[in-house]
Amino acid sequence: DVYIIHEKFERKFNKHAHLKGQLSFVEDGVAYLSLENQNYIVPAKHFFWIPPGIEHQLKVSHSAAQLHSFYVQDLKDSFFDNFGIYPASNLIIELIKFSERWNQQYLYFDAPFAQAMRTLFAVITLQKASIEIKQPIATNDFMEKITHFIINQYSQPLTLKDMTLQFNMS
Repeated sequence: DVYIIHEKFERKFNKHAHLKGQLSFVEDGVAYLSLENQNYIVPAKHFFWIPPGIEHQLKVSHSAAQLHSFYVQDLKDSFFDNFGIYPASNLIIELIKFSERWNQQYLYFDAPFAQAMRTLFAVITLQKASIEIKQPIATNDFMEKITHFIINQYSQPLTLKDMTLQFNMS
């Protein structure tokens, strides 16, 4: 069975872990994901898989962002053993859209139309290689402030002049 949530929001989920694996698709906007001392950017039209028990933090920082999440356990394919970020094909996107009928519900895999979700999880295992869009991690406090500013302004136009004014630099 799978628990399905479709949300349009701008918010931050503090560090947590699930007993089930998490498949999330970023339809619009950008998501920022932190796990295992790494920061990742997940752009629109990409999905990520987080295996059960992996601590992570998620931030969706654009009001137009839509996040579609599926929580599932006991998937047997080795694909589900590792974290990854992948571009979503049109088929994956259509299967995710089809699942909107079960928003905030458990879907049991023997229910009517559940074949669509079995197909979704079968299709994602065909992904060749994870892409890693990592954000730099600064060790200098001043650079950390600059990096944080850029992350928060990611969806807005940003100029060198903006940066010099914000940080009192030439």
